[in-house]
Amino acid sequence: MKFESQKALQEYLLKNISLTELHIEGSQELIELPALPDNITSLRVDNCPNLKGLPTLPYFLTKLRLYKCESIESLPALPQGVTHLNIYSCLKLKCLPTLPSKLALLWIDDCPLEHLPTLPETVYLLHIYNCLNLKRLPAIPGAVETMRISKCIQIKAMPAVPSSLRQLLVRRLNLMALPALPAELNNLTIEYCELLANIPALPENLKNLRVFGCSAIECLPKFHSKIEKVLVQKCPNLKTIKLKK
Repeated sequence: MKFESQKALQEYLLKNISLTELHIEGSQELIELPALPDNITSLRVDNCPNLKGLPTLPYFLTKLRLYKCESIESLPALPQGVTHLNIYSCLKLKCLPTLPSKLALLWIDDCPLEHLPTLPETVYLLHIYNCLNLKRLPAIPGAVETMRISKCIQIKAMPAVPSSLRQLLVRRLNLMALPALPAELNNLTIEYCELLANIPALPENLKNLRVFGCSAIECLPKFHSKIEKVLVQKCPNLKTIKLKK
């Protein structure tokens, strides 16, 4: 919903005291939010370019999404029940607070984050895109199944990845090497990592491999017989591809 002022939003909340989901969208004049009731479990704020920050977040909040809130510089403490955190195009947001212990999904797009806090062991999906100031990743939790890191050009090394990982995508990173790949990895995508010269041994359970625009790669590791799809393009120095029977 669109609200022209903090007062209009406050009146709406007073009239809807049992509200559990709040979606604020396109409120150009909104600078602050009023106190939010604790029964809200899902908060979504989209296209509020003048919003300076968020109030204390509801105690029972489980999902928080921010999109194009270009004036927000920091976030308040996140309630421990938050499981999903999605942040898109918040162009002044340089850091995140401590992440809650139950967090399952962390999705960050197009933010000038300078570092990521410690990731809780419950995270299963990690998506980081176009964070140009981010120089390193924290340790990857043992529950992560899907990991996508794209266009973070200052990241030059990756931490070890867990045995739980099933899908890995790295795109437009200045990586010199990849960590050892876990045995149960099913899908591996590597795109425009122009400094990457080698790919580690491929797991036996890998089904899909995509390598695109990696100009330094001269050879690929042996493929196992279980692989179903291989797509290799724009790798001008690639000389050999071997199938392991």
